[in-house]
Amino acid sequence: MTSNVAEAGAHVRTDASMSAPNFQCIFAPSFFFDHGRMAWDVPAATIAMSYIAPRSRGTVRIRSNDPTRKPRVTYNMLSTRSEMDEMIDAVELAREIVAAGPARSVLGAEITPGNDVRSRGEIESWIRTSVQHTYHPCCTARIGTPQDGVVDPQLRVHGVDGLRIADTSVMPTIIRGNPNAPAIMIGERCADFVGKPAGPKEVSKKGWYVNRR
Repeated sequence: MTSNVAEAGAHVRTDASMSAPNFQCIFAPSFFFDHGRMAWDVPAATIAMSYIAPRSRGTVRIRSNDPTRKPRVTYNMLSTRSEMDEMIDAVELAREIVAAGPARSVLGAEITPGNDVRSRGEIESWIRTSVQHTYHPCCTARIGTPQDGVVDPQLRVHGVDGLRIADTSVMPTIIRGNPNAPAIMIGERCADFVGKPAGPKEVSKKGWYVNRR
């Protein structure tokens, strides 16, 4: 309990021509796989490649009016060819990092995906059977018009009086980094909205709600 597990990190591009990083590379001085459910009986380290520029879009749907029923969640991860290609590139980049001098001097055998998984096709098969999310759910109740969003720019739920949402679900798109600070900002902004009554609603030319004070 003296470690936060993710002891070091880096934001990297798998293609130098990209305008911004597409992966968050997380280094841990312990074995971590399958959300911690899988153990390893000797000291190990982990390099986790978290995809921070997804283009796929999933859905979260209410199943019924029973609030105790879990929603129907469809991740739809890696539904585009380019995303899978970038994931394969990320695995190869992790291997390059391990092969570098400082890491190579202390690391031994590769645990996952393992030395038998070498070609891009083999790496893709491994990714499709093992890929998981990395704990930053966002955008399921995004800001937008009633036609393409759940809340307006003041975080009020369309069609429901007196209800606002103040968490990362309101983000129109996920940021390329950890959402802790944005989550705090959204909460602070919502507090401002609640404390300062808004003026009458108008619709801008882009269809976004704006307020005139």
